[in-house]
Amino acid sequence: MASLTATLFAGGIICLLAVTHFRNRFQRNPYPPGPKGIPLLGNIWDIPRPDEAFKYSRYSKMFDGIYHLSALGTHIVGISCPKIADDLLVKRASNYSDRPNMPMLNELGWEFAIPTMHSDDRWKRHRKLFDTRFRPANIPSHHSKIRASTLRFLGDLLKSPTNLREHTSRLVASISIHIVYGSAVEKHVDHLTDIAEQAISILKCATPGAYMVDRIPLLKYVPSWFPGAGFKQTALRWRQITREMVEFPFNIVWDAMVDNTASPCFVVDAIDSLKASGAELNSTEIDIIRNCAGVGYPGMRCLLTQISNMKELNVYVYLNAFQLQEIQCVSGSMLFSVTGLIELQTGSAVLSFFLAMMLHPEIQRRAQAELDFVCPERLPEFSDRQNLPYIDALCTELLRWSSIGPIAFPHTTSEDDTYNGYFIPARTIVVADSL
Repeated sequence: MASLTATLFAGGIICLLAVTHFRNRFQRNPYPPGPKGIPLLGNIWDIPRPDEAFKYSRYSKMFDGIYHLSALGTHIVGISCPKIADDLLVKRASNYSDRPNMPMLNELGWEFAIPTMHSDDRWKRHRKLFDTRFRPANIPSHHSKIRASTLRFLGDLLKSPTNLREHTSRLVASISIHIVYGSAVEKHVDHLTDIAEQAISILKCATPGAYMVDRIPLLKYVPSWFPGAGFKQTALRWRQITREMVEFPFNIVWDAMVDNTASPCFVVDAIDSLKASGAELNSTEIDIIRNCAGVGYPGMRCLLTQISNMKELNVYVYLNAFQLQEIQCVSGSMLFSVTGLIELQTGSAVLSFFLAMMLHPEIQRRAQAELDFVCPERLPEFSDRQNLPYIDALCTELLRWSSIGPIAFPHTTSEDDTYNGYFIPARTIVVADSL
């Protein structure tokens, strides 16, 4: 019986692919250029896996800014040209703002994350709360937390400079946890850091087509023993980690609010604002706050030290790091260690700074001279930034020189579109890269 079911299912998939293949042959305009696929299966072996980001760079050079892949009826358009990205993702945002269906990511518990939501009312409510609390204008209110964590980071670095990665991870974890959850979870920082790193590693599933279920969504309805359905067993193991990352710190803050011991933070401010507005604090509103906090914590761990809106953190950490004369004496072996750490992970922009200074000591000397002139006998403050144009430009260049997020979270077209004579069908997954 199981054999018959599998045969019928496979036959249905083949028929569906055949119909899609022949229908696409008669489209009015061609697809963007791309690697040649094989009949019916298309580019199933050409789609980059999570550890193959270099393929995007290869396609960018081969196909001049825009390229097309297809596999099992799913279309993917890659964009590597800034102008094309602006034309499509910005000027035609109404058609390119949706997100693809990624069953594996949802199976792993990441359906709470704003970047995975479709552009509907649920997404709008989450986005409104998140933007209100994490907008650039609110950054100065976090200066004291950034300052305290940075000074602790510098002290740790002086004591054990060879543990750069661990110190950097704790730096970003400390800042993001205090901003999102406050001091109530301070004694759980190490545990939360471990959970978040495990959960963030699961995000490799965000790569389009990383799992077969993303290419054949019908697989999510088949039993776990069915060929190609091994993702279900993987999801059961990993989903618990994601849920703990979201629920554990939120529950601690909730209990602290009941005991009147919670400190100001994103969760507390969001709940207090909701109560002050007279709105009902129902399960839906609590879920929105919990979800935004869950996005805010790992999101800040990934992005806090590199996105332009949080560039002040870069400046402050970099400025203070210049005061550590020991950095000039880092051994060559550490250089290779740091080189291996420049990847999409916590604090990688800070690690990029140390690598850049070791590779380009003349740049470090020039930046150090500017810093010594502006504040020769004290540590710099945020207010010194306007008087340090060279270091400010250095921070901007670091974001370009070592981009820690080379692949943007994928978008999806809502309707058929045509660009420069190329046909881009509805529900096409659109991936922008900076490689």
